[in-house]
Amino acid sequence: MDKLRIKETLESFNLATHLPIIAISSHGTRIHSFGYDKRLHMYLKNYNIKNKFLSILKQKNSINTATIMVSKDIFFTASTICPRNSCENLFIFGPYSYDKDNVQNIIYKPRHIIKHHLSLLTNLWEDHCPRKNSVLENTAFSLHIKKAIDYISKRQTQPTF
Repeated sequence: MDKLRIKETLESFNLATHLPIIAISSHGTRIHSFGYDKRLHMYLKNYNIKNKFLSILKQKNSINTATIMVSKDIFFTASTICPRNSCENLFIFGPYSYDKDNVQNIIYKPRHIIKHHLSLLTNLWEDHCPRKNSVLENTAFSLHIKKAIDYISKRQTQPTF
């Protein structure tokens, strides 16, 4: 895992959105974070955000993102770092609120913007990819070969029976 790439992605995301963001491993350990102060970090700790997302995404193996509400108007969103491996490492951003006048003074984000933040996060991750110019990326494979590579990559961490 490229920690520098994760750090650059988190920093770029925070600068663009002003949302705090953390990367965690599949074991729940912090890889890196950006934008958290003591007050915001307490939300992660008090609501057990890391473990909630890890269990949600492990139960629903086919999804790559999830949003949870931790109180009346406070939300967190998680996305797998590599969309092909749904139970691996996670990006978690938040807290944020859909209510402009929330009492906790949490950053406001309209509900319809969150999907764009997820797209931005994915694009930033891909932009910081040192493998952009790898042989596989630039090789012209047939459609069937590309689908086979994607299929194998997505399922390589799943247990075999």
